[in-house]
Amino acid sequence: MQFATIKKSYPPGEENQSSDIQNAIIRLILPDTTLIFKDSVLSESHTGNSSVNSFYYLDNYRLTKNTEIEIEALLPEGTVLTSETKSPYYYTLKLLSGGELMIIPDENSSDLYFFNWDMFGNYVSFIFGPSFYISYFISGNEEIIHYKKVTGKHVQQLNRYEVPMGFIEKAMQDISIGIDDKAIINIIGACFEVKVYDTALGIYANSIQTFEDEFSVRISEPNISNINGGFGIFGSYISEKFDIEITSNYISSFGYTPAPKPGE
Repeated sequence: MQFATIKKSYPPGEENQSSDIQNAIIRLILPDTTLIFKDSVLSESHTGNSSVNSFYYLDNYRLTKNTEIEIEALLPEGTVLTSETKSPYYYTLKLLSGGELMIIPDENSSDLYFFNWDMFGNYVSFIFGPSFYISYFISGNEEIIHYKKVTGKHVQQLNRYEVPMGFIEKAMQDISIGIDDKAIINIIGACFEVKVYDTALGIYANSIQTFEDEFSVRISEPNISNINGGFGIFGSYISEKFDIEITSNYISSFGYTPAPKPGE
């Protein structure tokens, strides 16, 4: 899916007003067609306070490599925002050093899992957004897949992502917070994902990336924009995913249930 948000700023003292801009018409302009974003709202509740956030989305388009894309947003009062980008192009992205054969836990490895990758068939330098997460579902609601992110460290100059085993264990424990019957949690497995950013999104992502751990502090976000008529980022990325097996014994040690494998 593709998402877009449009917000407006207010002078100091008026921040309590809603910043969402609704009823805009957003077009995604492709070489062979034009798609219109749908609008929706998301309700959130934090410490007794509820909020409603507006957003726009597409659910009928799958981005491919090397695609020229334009976006145009017509706001209710007549302002037009535009931008353009081109999705990344490369032949393939592969894990090195047997990363795709990893299993959790691995008795032959240390307490640190690391993933190195390389690209083939590309002629420019890309910026990457790696992540590691655990996927699961709750019995009785199998159609909704949940993803628990595991904190790791991105060593950019080496195309390397490091995940301590202790962080994996903490994420596994946190999955059951607020759930009394742990057996209803069905663990599917883990996944290592690498997002390959286009130029605009890569510059923005690179400007805010530091060590991605609980000790990182982000004071403010950089003033980077590629929106004509406004301020913001329009970008694209291609995602490469690698499934990592979690053993049944390890899953059961937390009181969870190993999810059936495909074909079982």
